[in-house]
Parts: sequence; C-alpha cells; structure tokens
Amino acid sequence: MNYLSLVIKNKQFNQVIADFDNGMASHAYLLASEDCLFTEHMAYLLASHITGAKHERIEKNVHPDVFIYGKNGKIDVGQVTELVADINVAPYEADTKVYILLNIENMNDTSQNK
Repeated sequence: MNYLSLVIKNKQFNQVIADFDNGMASHAYLLASEDCLFTEHMAYLLASHITGAKHERIEKNVHPDVFIYGKNGKIDVGQVTELVADINVAPYEADTKVYILLNIENMNDTSQNK
C-alpha cells in the first residue's frame, strides 16, 4: 500500500501542514489511527515538512534533529531519559527538533511517569 499518497490526501494532515505554514503550529500533536503504518508515515511526513529534510532521511532515521522512539514496539525508561536530556540541546541542521514517539500505548508506567 502506498501510504505516502494516502497521507498527502488526508484532510487532517493538510490542516496540520497549514498550521505550520501559517505559524500556528502546536508544540505537540497526537496522531492516532487504526492503521499504525499510516500514522507512522504521517509522522515522518510531518517531520520532513518541519525540518525541511527529505522524507527518506526521516524514514531511515538518519536526520540528526529527528528522533524516533518505539519503532521496535516499546519505549523504555532509558529512551525517555535520553529524550529528556536531549530536549535542551540545540538542533544541528533544522530550526527545530522533532521527537516521534511510536507505540506509546505499550509504554510501561515507569516510562510514562518519567
């Protein structure tokens, strides 16, 4: 299935893009769908738009200002600790950093509280 073309046609995706383009973006977005791959690709495309980087760099997790957690199905306390420590570090390439948290429903209580 070609998720990229589906995401690009999505009304909510385009509204979030318009918010960014108009300087009205929120500090965080919760993306939810029954199709986790659709949601994941939407997050990658949003990160690409925010950073100005090519989608492939985001998807391959090689952009220094985009951090993807939970791709293996869970987010542990060590990853949350790493995220919290990194928040105050300035971005390298983009104007801002993007943190993508996948599978947050699988976080244990300790990770959630951190």
